[in-house]
This record gives sequence, C-alpha cells and structure tokens, in this order.
Amino acid sequence: MRRAFPALMCFVIVFSAFSSAAQQQFKLNTNEAYEYNLQYVGINAGTAVIEIGGIEDYDGKKVYHIKSSAKSSAWISVLYKVDDKVDSYIDVAGFFSRKLVKSIREGRFSQDITIYFDQENKKVRDGDKTCDIPYGTQDILSAFFYFKVQKLEAGKDWFIDVYADGKVHKLQVQTLGRERIKTPAGEFKTLKVKPIMKFETIFKQDGDVAIWLTDDDRHIPVLMKSKVVIGSVSAVLVKVRKSKSGDGK
Repeated sequence: MRRAFPALMCFVIVFSAFSSAAQQQFKLNTNEAYEYNLQYVGINAGTAVIEIGGIEDYDGKKVYHIKSSAKSSAWISVLYKVDDKVDSYIDVAGFFSRKLVKSIREGRFSQDITIYFDQENKKVRDGDKTCDIPYGTQDILSAFFYFKVQKLEAGKDWFIDVYADGKVHKLQVQTLGRERIKTPAGEFKTLKVKPIMKFETIFKQDGDVAIWLTDDDRHIPVLMKSKVVIGSVSAVLVKVRKSKSGDGK
C-alpha cells in the first residue's frame, strides 16, 4: 500500500516542450475543474482535482494558473495519509512553465519546493541549484497541458522537454488509438495515450501507464491507469465543474 497509493497521487502531478512552442498560439479553457476518484484495485482510496484558474500576472507576464491536489480517503489516511498540492504557472504567450510550486505530504514524508523557470536565459532555479534548460522547457504539470492543447492524431508520438529530479528529461507520449470510455461523469469517445518516462516524478515506473483523453478539442482526461507491483491504480473522472478560483484572484 505504501508504494501503490503514492502512485495514485502522481496522476495529479502529471498532466504532463518543443523549441517552437513560443511561436505557436495555444489557449486553455479557463475557470474549469476536473474531479476524480482515486482507486486502488477497485477500492476508493482518495480524491483528486485538476483546476484551471483564470489568467494572472506573474513577473510582468500573463500566466495560466493550474492547480492540482490529491487527498487520501479516511480509511487510507489511517495507514498512509496523503495531502499533495502542485501549482504550475504557464506562460500564456509561449505556453511553457514559468514557475512550479509543490507541497507534498505523504505519510511521514513532507516536501515543499518552488522551481523558477527563466526561459529567456535558458535557466531553471531549483532551491540552491541552477540548471541549464532548452527554451520552452515544461514542468511536470505544464507538460500535460502543453500536450493537451495539441492537435492529437492516433499513431503520432510527441516529445517534450521536462525539468524534473534536478535535470531535463525527454518525455515521450504515444497516441495509441480511439476507445469509448464510461465514467460517473458520462460516456466519452476518447484517444488513448501512453507517456514514457525515465524519471519517477510523474508516475512511479512500476508498470504501464495509460491516459484516456476526450477525442475533441478539449482533451479532458477521463481515465488514467497504472500497473503497480501489486494490482493497479486509477483516476476516474466523476465531475467537470467551474473552477472555484474564478479569475485567479
């Protein structure tokens, strides 16, 4: 259980660029939130929310403020309490990360991290560490939203530069095919994608990971699954609602 449940939490830390990113114009549907049930071997283990707030000002630039959170259910918390929060600030014009803030509370482990992305000078500041990055590098949350706003096609792979674990990784995302998925939020035509990572910050690499996105311009993640050492974990969409963040104020 100690290994399986943190893998559930990784679903909301994921939603996981190219050097041409700043030359393209992408837009998000702001003030929207997705609610999920987190399940371990079919049993409710917690809840998660991915929230797209309004456009805010950050360091003189316009940014999307993306919030994700995950909490363990009452019975899981007795064994292993989880209360994770991750905020990403995505540049509106370039659609790359400007800042990532993480507050991780898992069992006895706690961690608070703020990472600053200086895209113009191709640097990232992570605590006392400074690292070189390619222009357009994403964080572990903005990477998903960069992928989410693309025109996705079955059979096409994407490669995204992501800063995690103290260095830049090349995240590969495979688009596998179309499936119809039923969840408590409704039945959806979806496109199945598979992220392939060489780092553990987004998903624990205990097994295959798959994400089902609505097969339309919104690309809402309706189902996420990952095999772990014992059984599997999943995040199932239960509700799409207005963001409580309003205009980000």
